[in-house]
Amino acid sequence: MEKFVPVEAIMSTFPLSIMPDTQLDKINAIFEHHLFHHLPVVNELNILQGIISKEDLLRLTAVRHHFSEEAYKSITAHDIMTSKVFTIGPRESIEQAANIFLDQYFHALPVVDHGRLVGIVTTYDLLKFQFRPNAYSTKNGLGFYDQ
Repeated sequence: MEKFVPVEAIMSTFPLSIMPDTQLDKINAIFEHHLFHHLPVVNELNILQGIISKEDLLRLTAVRHHFSEEAYKSITAHDIMTSKVFTIGPRESIEQAANIFLDQYFHALPVVDHGRLVGIVTTYDLLKFQFRPNAYSTKNGLGFYDQ
């Protein structure tokens, strides 16, 4: 692996993101309609607030019977997001990203520049870069989810 390649060369730019007050039904719909497994949570200035994984939703679904229907529907991104998030800068190396993945038990790193979300890099991106280098070209972002 070319260890010194910057993360920005392999990250997904402008990933789909949501606001902290996004309701659970919209979060579920996003995961149902997209193939990704991680959803950054940002404020109105695009500053990272947290991240939600599909696994977070699965855990919540497993305990749904503990909530009334009204309480369950009132859950927001802020309620379920992980707010202490490991991040990486766009110019940091993919070796550094790989080391974070190896040392931690997660599969996505939001890429931030001065606190603002500019991308996301996953273990899949690293594997694809290593084993399918011809698959890398300019990656278009998915944009901001319009509530």
